[in-house]
Amino acid sequence: MKLRLLVACALAVSLVLFAGAVGAQLKEGKSAEDKAAKARGAQDPNIKVTREKVEANNASKETPAPPHKGGAKSRGPSDCWVKYNNYTPWWIECYADGRYAGTVAPWGDFTANVGAGVTNLYARARFTDGSVSTWGPRVFACESDGYFTWNVRR
Repeated sequence: MKLRLLVACALAVSLVLFAGAVGAQLKEGKSAEDKAAKARGAQDPNIKVTREKVEANNASKETPAPPHKGGAKSRGPSDCWVKYNNYTPWWIECYADGRYAGTVAPWGDFTANVGAGVTNLYARARFTDGSVSTWGPRVFACESDGYFTWNVRR
């Protein structure tokens, strides 16, 4: 009987400790939400490097791997992660600091690695009639090892 009580107490203590560790891992950072603005297909000052330029890889300018992907741990500020959360039925091109980061599917989401520090987010959906819906620019301070969620809506 004492053994059962001891095992039950040990199990309860380990569950409490484990739940605290899991809760710390799942803790989300800051978030923001923006609604779409309509525009025409003119030159966009919020985009510095387009999708076409980013997708052309240059072997001499390879991006180093972050620490959790086997890269070296830096001494200074570390990476920050941005989750683009799409609440629209459209394909949306996402940009971080003017550089193409990826495309998020309708009603989907994806996470991009951006450097820690002040970050400028921007997104756009292009349509067959030449019109464009845009979100941002959204400027925020992305903390080292931080996580930011950006919800984009109609």
